[in-house]
Amino acid sequence: MKANHVLGDGMSLSALGMAISDEYDADALPGMRGDTFMFKVIRNLMAPLLILRCGWKLSGVPHANTVLQNNIPLTGRKKIAFVNNLDLVGMKKFCKSRKCTINDYATSLILTTFYEYTQKH
Repeated sequence: MKANHVLGDGMSLSALGMAISDEYDADALPGMRGDTFMFKVIRNLMAPLLILRCGWKLSGVPHANTVLQNNIPLTGRKKIAFVNNLDLVGMKKFCKSRKCTINDYATSLILTTFYEYTQKH
């Protein structure tokens, strides 16, 4: 799963680079082959069992604990910040005009911010 995520991010960054340079060409990006018939059959047969297994595991976690961090009790301290005043409509219009996703756009903003920070410090 992590390998697929990394490959997806790499392709997103490649697409972003091409979109910014006005040289976007979908054929220049690597393609992924489709799933085989047997893989689709096995996946569709296993899906209900996996859903039941995940539901069973989550049903045993107390509400005051996190699910993602190995059942660690919640402390109330935030480790990240959230911003609610983003212009999502403007971001979506910009991304659509540049033929990129919001994930590509957000990644480029973060990378630019880190780059400028490292240049100043």
